[in-house]
Amino acid sequence: MFFYYKDLMDRAWMYELPRVDPRYHLKVSTFIDAAKSHASRRKEKEILCPCIDCDNKKAWLDTRIIHSHLIKRGFRPNYKIWSEHGEVDDD
Repeated sequence: MFFYYKDLMDRAWMYELPRVDPRYHLKVSTFIDAAKSHASRRKEKEILCPCIDCDNKKAWLDTRIIHSHLIKRGFRPNYKIWSEHGEVDDD
C-alpha cells in the first residue's frame, strides 16, 4: 500500500520551520509514524534515516535516533516526497 504525495500536507515545514520549533518536532513525529507504518507493512525492522548526513542510506532500529538526527541535522535536501518511506509521486 502506497500513499500519494498530492494527498498529503504541504512539506514546506521540513525546510522552513526552525528545527527548535515545537511544530517541527510534532511534524517529525508524524513522519516517524508514517515511516514505521511503511516498515511494518514491508515487514522490515529498520527504517532509513532521511537526515542530511544519513541521506536515506543508513537504517536504524531505534526511531529515536532518526528523530534526533532530524532535529539536530534536518532533512536531506528536496525530500518532499517520502519515496523511501512508502510514498509515490503520482505525476
